[in-house]
Amino acid sequence: MIAERDARDGAAEGFAELPHLVYAGDPLWIPEEPASIARAFDAANPWLAEREARTWCAPGKARVAAFFDPKLRIDGEACAFFGYWESRDLDAARALVSRVRAWASARGAKRLFGPIQFSTAHSYRVRTSTERERPLVGEPYNPPSYAAELESLGFVTHQRYVTTLMSLEMAKLSAGSRKAHVDAALARGYRVEPLTVDAWTSRLPELHAVVEESFKSNFGYTPMRYEEFASLCGAGFVKKFDPGASLLAFSPDDRVVGFALNARDFSPLVVAGATDRVPASAIDHATHTARLPNADLVMKTICVLPEHRKSGIMGVYAAHLVAYAESLGTEKLFGALVREDNPSRHLAIPGAPERWFALYSSAL
Repeated sequence: MIAERDARDGAAEGFAELPHLVYAGDPLWIPEEPASIARAFDAANPWLAEREARTWCAPGKARVAAFFDPKLRIDGEACAFFGYWESRDLDAARALVSRVRAWASARGAKRLFGPIQFSTAHSYRVRTSTERERPLVGEPYNPPSYAAELESLGFVTHQRYVTTLMSLEMAKLSAGSRKAHVDAALARGYRVEPLTVDAWTSRLPELHAVVEESFKSNFGYTPMRYEEFASLCGAGFVKKFDPGASLLAFSPDDRVVGFALNARDFSPLVVAGATDRVPASAIDHATHTARLPNADLVMKTICVLPEHRKSGIMGVYAAHLVAYAESLGTEKLFGALVREDNPSRHLAIPGAPERWFALYSSAL
């Protein structure tokens, strides 16, 4: 039996329950929250105002969702995404993929990309390495069989990404090499401020414009109306980040021109095997930092408006983060989900374990 449902009417039967079967007994899994599924697959989700999504589930065996934005083009082609991929049965998974392909083709899509939950502004990719280190919050985590399973269903790797353990010493050297650019930026009137919850939420309209302009050329980026941005990136989003490690950047005329979002590694508190576990959606830097066993930092999202990318702001971000990490006594600094060709990978600790991820695609 295959259940299916339009996303505006909720998730298909068995959809929310399946991950708890796939990861039963896995202490490293960060549990998916049923409430988040209910919010995502609901007519009130702003993403669905001008786009389509559908869910399928073979209860107890496999599930998938498909997403279509009629305005999105990748390499000039209409495309669709698949996401929320979970599987315990290859035959069931094959049947679901067949449904997704037919649904996407009927809407004019020429290629299918995934796993992507709604858009690349949300969670996407699949973990392809087989080591069992605890995942960071927001990092894909899945059985090691998924990569081979997707390939057996006709998908090929489109892009690869890696999470690396960064060397503080290398980061210090890199930040030091930019000192002249940093000094010049500050002399011209650029400045940064700690990114507090109030600083972020009081500037949401301005930040929305910055995000749209900064990320519009990124792979598969789907423009967000302000209502969607406010729903996705309000106080509940920013409260997870460390205001000492995160920054708002301002131009000499006092406009926001970028931001850096960095967080403590809260994974010890949110994995299934944690003592007195905290749901990932409930993490609050101000509340939960004291419960962490260390001061490890995770570099998440860095943003600068295109016309200011040669201003030295990136160097200002780096210098501030390095100084802050030193003040905390940080031992581990993670570069999360860095694209394979990103030059920042040279800051990794030589020989440190790497976690690899992939985004897949298939012609329709």
